[in-house]
Amino acid sequence: MKSKRIWISLWLLTLLAIFIVSLINRVPYFLLGGSSSVSPLMEELLNKYPDNHKKGDFNYVSSASAGAPPRVEKNTFGIGFLSESYQVDKTATPNLINFQIMRDGLIIVYNLPSKAFSNSNTLLDFDANKVKQLYSHNALWRDVFPTQINPDFNMKVKPFTRPNGSGTRTVFDEKVFGHGDSYKANVVDSSGAMLNLESGSIGYTSFADFNQAKNINVTAGTWEQIEANYQNIEFNAYKLWRPFIGIINKTYKYQEEITKLLNWLFSDDVTVTNIFKKYGPKTDLDDETNQDLQQWLKDNSKLY
Repeated sequence: MKSKRIWISLWLLTLLAIFIVSLINRVPYFLLGGSSSVSPLMEELLNKYPDNHKKGDFNYVSSASAGAPPRVEKNTFGIGFLSESYQVDKTATPNLINFQIMRDGLIIVYNLPSKAFSNSNTLLDFDANKVKQLYSHNALWRDVFPTQINPDFNMKVKPFTRPNGSGTRTVFDEKVFGHGDSYKANVVDSSGAMLNLESGSIGYTSFADFNQAKNINVTAGTWEQIEANYQNIEFNAYKLWRPFIGIINKTYKYQEEITKLLNWLFSDDVTVTNIFKKYGPKTDLDDETNQDLQQWLKDNSKLY
């Protein structure tokens, strides 16, 4: 409940600030928002968008994946973003279109002192079974990694997770724990917090966030012997991946501005290409996941 109240308060304050700035500048603004994992990518892209200040300002409101669909449906967001798989129910919401903009890796991170390891070059490798053990009550690191962790290292595991409604949390629960399994863990509200866990801790975060972070005190483990890097995520060698999904509403008032922005995001513009290289493999517009968006952009581009 406390995390939910914090998100709501931040959401309201952000809207108020945007409204005041727009009122002073007398320019329209276009809200995008949703997943906090998508936020760094979109904020950098919007900052470099060449038409950003011509007909209005684009602003990204970072909250959680769960908040994106209803706000797109109500036309609060011009584009909503989720950091998990999502398919629009075309019967219930025929005006919504979902598309994939990027592939991201979910990485397991941990913070252990050097004295914990038998070998100083040890890099821990994870799989679903090991993570489940680590998130069980009063687990010891040495019991899960008996050959890598010193037998006299008695530190208990301190597991961390994200709040309900987080796309990153949903992917972790489904891909690592599976349906029906449960666990207890400390909750943090952001990927930034996951990157600065206390000693003895384990958590999970986005490759897009980890790859850009500075001054972190956690280590990224491998998953089933495969490293989370750009190439492995792009070619599906790294299995613990998730999509970054966008949603638009065909009844949104400012269709022209959204059409232009999306055409730019999916273009071969060197600025766009270089930004995506820092966060993860960009999905092409002609990918099978984007057929509905491709057709919508084709139809709309004829009008503007």
